[in-house]
Amino acid sequence: MDDPAHRTSIALFRPGTDELYVGVRDHLGAASLLRINTATGSVAASVSLETSALTVGAPSLDVGYGVAHVGSELGVLYAVQLPF
Repeated sequence: MDDPAHRTSIALFRPGTDELYVGVRDHLGAASLLRINTATGSVAASVSLETSALTVGAPSLDVGYGVAHVGSELGVLYAVQLPF
């Protein structure tokens, strides 16, 4: 069953690291980008993107600049410096 209060994006693996990035909307409706440690499966860090109840898409990686891009359903494109 799809729970609209808890949405996750498709995950992005950062080559050469043990890091997995995923966009989420938590139970409070805030949108964030999470860094997951693939060795432990735990959340290593997070960056809050938006406090309103919106869904963010899958992150993409700009290797040249070391930035993850994440778009929201409102049409906002976030750029997050890696690692965070």
